[in-house]
Parts: sequence; C-alpha cells; structure tokens
Amino acid sequence: MKDGLRHPEHNGKFVREKGGWGKYHRWCVDNGYARLDDSTAIVHFILRPQTSTKLQGRNEPCACGSGKKFKKCCN
Repeated sequence: MKDGLRHPEHNGKFVREKGGWGKYHRWCVDNGYARLDDSTAIVHFILRPQTSTKLQGRNEPCACGSGKKFKKCCN
C-alpha cells in the first residue's frame, strides 16, 4: 500500500496508535474510510461530506464555496 496517505480526520498520533502506516491503511479499508485498488495496491480515501446542525443564515457565505451570500446562491 502507498505510504504517507492519511485521512484528513486522522492525525499522526492516530496512525501510530494503529501500529504504523501499513496497519493504519488496512484499518481504514476495513472500517470504510478507504478502499484498496488491488491492481496498483494504492489506498483511495473516501471523504464523506460534513454535516452541520447549524442552520445557514441568509447573509452568511454559502457553504458550496462560491463566495456568494447564501441567499443569492443556493437558497
């Protein structure tokens, strides 16, 4: 498996707790954080969209990243 790739939610301490990169990558595949491409032995991480319980205000920047106000973009 390709070394050095890490899920954004996991830090270096978490990787060490799992037993190093190889065991960490296997753990990610087993727990649904990543999938393994068998032909190249590369781990591809699955990024899940973040959900927020806070309501989007009309004058706040839109969550889509456009830079526009929410009321002018995705409302």
